[in-house]
Amino acid sequence: MNSKNELKRHLLIVGASNLITKFREIDSSIKTSVICRTSELQFLDNIDQNQAVIIIQDHAPIELWVEYAKKMNEVDPFDSVISFVEIDQDKASAISEELNLNYHSSSTISWILDKHLMRNRLKEVGVKTIQSKLINSIEDIREFTNEFGFPAILKPSKGRSCTGITVINNDTEIDEAYLLSETSNSPRYETSTLMIEPFLFGREYSVETLSENGKHIILSILEKHIDHVSRVPVGHSLPAQITSDVENQIKTYLEKVLSSLNIQFGMTHSDLIISSEGPEIIEVHVCPAEDHIPELIQDSLGIDSLQYHVEQIIGLPIADRLEDDLIQAKSNQKGAAIWYSHINFEGTLNSIRNTEDVASSEGVQEFKLLINENTEVSRLMSSYSRIAYVRTLDENPIHALELAKTALKKLVMFFSVKG
Repeated sequence: MNSKNELKRHLLIVGASNLITKFREIDSSIKTSVICRTSELQFLDNIDQNQAVIIIQDHAPIELWVEYAKKMNEVDPFDSVISFVEIDQDKASAISEELNLNYHSSSTISWILDKHLMRNRLKEVGVKTIQSKLINSIEDIREFTNEFGFPAILKPSKGRSCTGITVINNDTEIDEAYLLSETSNSPRYETSTLMIEPFLFGREYSVETLSENGKHIILSILEKHIDHVSRVPVGHSLPAQITSDVENQIKTYLEKVLSSLNIQFGMTHSDLIISSEGPEIIEVHVCPAEDHIPELIQDSLGIDSLQYHVEQIIGLPIADRLEDDLIQAKSNQKGAAIWYSHINFEGTLNSIRNTEDVASSEGVQEFKLLINENTEVSRLMSSYSRIAYVRTLDENPIHALELAKTALKKLVMFFSVKG
């Protein structure tokens, strides 16, 4: 472990995070400053513990973020730049390059944020990936499906929270799919050019990794449960029920993908599918996973992946310790799962009952409502459309998932339905 003198003492956090207090739990002398957009301020916990906090309008240009960061750096120089969330990572990379600090390069962030650019990068370096095309019109969609057939999947090239994803099964669905993808919206969502790809059939998985000096350590492979219409995740369970051969395929393929994207350090969350032709990447994120996946990993393995992440950020080596801890943890791994409640109509949530019964159900580690009463709700359009979740723990991951589903069935909700 590095000596205290080698720790990074002043960190610039780009975007809001509830992990900032973890730095001072390691060393009370570590300072943090934050620069984030206005809509992210609500997610910034313990704001008074930071040296400085700068709030920027949501649509401010990158140049303004860099200029404010430079002014802060002149007053109290930063040792490192970090972002814990997907949004505004392009600002973090621009700031780090301007201040000559360590963060992912602007090229890496471009590939991560733009899925079409990611596929082009993988093709460029010889890593297997599917065809994709940017879409500017309905005719572009027809040209693609004439060449590659149906079904196809249409989505924003820089999408977030599963917003604007549509599956096109035949020619008659093209116009409606284009309109839906083009007009979809969600909080802090910024529009981008649409892209189209062949739809892949197979089971989907989420893979969590921590990288150090270009070495990628897989923390866990989770089975991802998807709503087949909206493509929005409605659950995860771990460890994934896969053969050792499939596990090795995933590890080998993902290591190639992460290295091709020049990811040298930090936590990554990757989604992939096992098709008839083997693993195929869907997307990669260079930040901790959402959907409470770090909590699921801690439930299942007893390993706090976020603690390792923040230790690495301040300059502590983690790879050897993490690999040793994983070997020990996997010998006694439990099954963990999360399941989300959702509806398939438009309306208003009038009231919710039986919450105590849900929370006290067998295996439940956490139950939480994601919306309040008297809130408008809709069918699954994005991750923000979900109503509640239950996180469960059991010796068996399949049973853990069933416990989560069973617990949520006890939730009683009353709606006023539109139409």
